[in-house]
Amino acid sequence: MKMKKILLIVSVALTFGLTSCDKDQDPGGNHLMKMSNEWWVHLLVEDGSGGYEDVYHIGYFQFLTSNTASPTADSIFVDDFGAIAELKAKVAANPQTLTFGNGTTPVRERYTDGEVIVNNGIVLPNQGLSTSGVQVDSIFFEVEFDWDPGQKYIIAGHGRTGLNEDEH
Repeated sequence: MKMKKILLIVSVALTFGLTSCDKDQDPGGNHLMKMSNEWWVHLLVEDGSGGYEDVYHIGYFQFLTSNTASPTADSIFVDDFGAIAELKAKVAANPQTLTFGNGTTPVRERYTDGEVIVNNGIVLPNQGLSTSGVQVDSIFFEVEFDWDPGQKYIIAGHGRTGLNEDEH
């Protein structure tokens, strides 16, 4: 009887031990992790000479890219928390190329219920510098709002580090 109990305990322990050792699974991860981040960005417009300028003198503001509730990795949310451009939209994403945007097709803007076109979006790993000089990811995309048709805005910046000296 004692031997049967020992075999049962060993059998249960081995079963749990072997099934819980799946090292390929990241329980908190998803396919869009490399594109999802908090950012410090500028809202820019073309200055007429091939460059961009912060014509509204807003400076840096917080921005978010995040996965959606969809189980597929084909779209992300872009979100300025309703603070500057009132931009929150679900746009197409390609996690292999770290690109996003909906081309020329307007999508619903969720803060104003208007429409927005997001295009030429890209996340560039380790291509940005925070204010304190920490190497971080960089982000760039174009956006056109239905409340200002024909005007392309640029949202560009760098990943948020969370360090006090990098909080703008």
